[in-house]
Amino acid sequence: GYVRVLLDIPALAPVDWSDDEAITASVGEVMDLLTKREHDVLALLAEDLTYAQIGEELVISLSTVRAHVNRIYKKLAVHRRDQAVQRVLGQPGGASIPTGRSRGRQGSHSG
Repeated sequence: GYVRVLLDIPALAPVDWSDDEAITASVGEVMDLLTKREHDVLALLAEDLTYAQIGEELVISLSTVRAHVNRIYKKLAVHRRDQAVQRVLGQPGGASIPTGRSRGRQGSHSG
């Protein structure tokens, strides 16, 4: 059925977390599913920013943030922020999510 079809997609198949090569390949394949902007949004989700903060950081509207998040969740076959982050990082405390942007504005906002 549908689950079998999803599991046949290499990026969505279960990963043996004891196999470093499998982890690297899986993370790369998952990240290939996402656009550059989705990478940026996912990286900010991983930093536990709110949707409003993500919108401010990326200079996009709240509805655009929600649209990106919904597409990320759909592509990664998850339903929550922590699941999306873990899907890419593999395990808590793992590698960082690559993005094409710098965080030069970080910390420049007051209260």
